[in-house]
This record gives sequence, structure tokens and C-alpha cells, in this order.
Amino acid sequence: MLRQSFLLLPALIAGGLLLTGAWTGHSAPPARTAPTPFVPQLFALQDDLGGPDVTALQLLNRAIQNLATDHVSWLKTKIQQNMTDCESTFVSSGFLQRGPNGCVRFELQVLTAGVPSRLLIVSDGELLAEERRIHNAAPVIVCNSFETADEARPVDRAAREAYLARKGCAGPIWILQQLPTALQKLQYRTGLLDNAPVIEIKGETVAPGGAPFATTTVPVCQVRLYLDAKTLWPRCIEYWGKGNSALPSRLVQIEFRDAEINQALTLEECSRTFSYQPDQAIADKPH
Repeated sequence: MLRQSFLLLPALIAGGLLLTGAWTGHSAPPARTAPTPFVPQLFALQDDLGGPDVTALQLLNRAIQNLATDHVSWLKTKIQQNMTDCESTFVSSGFLQRGPNGCVRFELQVLTAGVPSRLLIVSDGELLAEERRIHNAAPVIVCNSFETADEARPVDRAAREAYLARKGCAGPIWILQQLPTALQKLQYRTGLLDNAPVIEIKGETVAPGGAPFATTTVPVCQVRLYLDAKTLWPRCIEYWGKGNSALPSRLVQIEFRDAEINQALTLEECSRTFSYQPDQAIADKPH
């Protein structure tokens, strides 16, 4: 089950699913405590968000537009994911650094039944290296050229982004872009999450289990997205399912924290961040 859960991670994270400290290969840092539950609280949205007549779909589309690649060339965010369903329970934490032209560094640490695993993906825009290691076993390393990564054809920008998304490296926009067609009966309300003002957008899946990037045993019936009330940054997304209960329960929770947008790296930082070195220690420096 550990190996199966680990292999499913990119699909769950979707660009996303942080390392909170150095990993020695023998133990993992404790998972961050889940955020306090959403507390509904009525407050007026900023005028530039559409005013009182704005719809949930309009807010969602605005959040997607804010994260579009033509607006965001650089992105860094910490990622925390918790999953609990009938067959799989694990926590994962890591970070994602994106740069222009397909440059990526994605580090993830997974803890399942007390056993740590590691995922590292590095891309310089031409080559992508993927390293997976379960506990202290020998790593599995795969390298691909973007020119041959998909059916041996040169890939354009859109195809490259789709490939990175399948690897879990696209960031939160890849999840958000799927929601308008995956969800129905969208509604929103304002409130607090971790004492911060947010907008909760909630919708039902068009088909049971039809939510993107949620490979769970219990079918997903509902998605809840929490946007920062000022910037519309997606702070948290949750997948809910009913299972054997009449009421839905949370199956998957993904947080995107401490976002840094359009803060360019220096050439030296780019070389260090977007170059793959075998046996490179995760989180060998503060992030």
C-alpha cells in the first residue's frame, strides 16, 4: 500500500502537493497541524472582485486568470497534503519552485505508516529528472527530454505544461482550471480560515468521483476551495466524499502556503535550483 500510495501522489497533488527541514532518510519531520475549520463570517468583497453581485464562477475564473502563465513567470509555494480514505492514509509536505520556460524544482516528502518517502523532480526546460525513493532503498531515477517525453514529438509550451502537470509540477492553477467543468451548483461565502479572511467556493462533482486529481477509494462528491479574500490565491482545496456515511467527510486536503509570485531568481540561483544532482539532499538549505 505504501508503494501504491506513493505512485499516486502526482495525480493527487496536481501541481501541485513541504519540506519543513532536512531529511536524513531515517525519519520525517512532523506534519503541520491541519488548519482550523472554516468559520463563516459575512464581510463585503473588495470592489475590484466584482462587488455584491459577483458569482462563484466569476470568482473562480478570476483566480485562474491571476495565475495564468502570461501573468506569473515565477512561482514558489509550500505544499502540504493530507489524505484519508478507506485504504490510504498519508501526509506529504514539500515545495514547488517554477521559473520561465519550463524550469521546475519540486521536492516532496511523504509519510505513510511512519515510513518516509521522497520525490524529487527537477527540470531545466529541456531535460526533466525524476527521483523516487522509498525510505532508504535505492532511488529510482528517470530522465526525459521534453522533445521525446510525449510520443517522441517536439512539445510546444502548452504540451510541456500539460506534461509537467501530470508530474505534479504545474502549481495550483492546474487544479483550478479543471473545476469549472468538473463542478456544478457552485456557491460561495466569506469567512475565516486560520483566522485569515477567505472566500469559500463549494461545488458538487458533475459525476461521482469526477473531481480532477483525486484518486481516492471513496468517490468524491464535493470540492471546497478557499481563496484569499484579497488576492484570490488558492490557500486550500479539499475533496469530500460520503463513503459509508450519510454525510460527506474530507478525503483530501491540499494547502498552498507562503506563496512568492514573480520574484525572479538570480542566474546562480537558477543554476543551483533547476539542475539535477544525483543523491542531492532534499532541503539542504532553508526554503
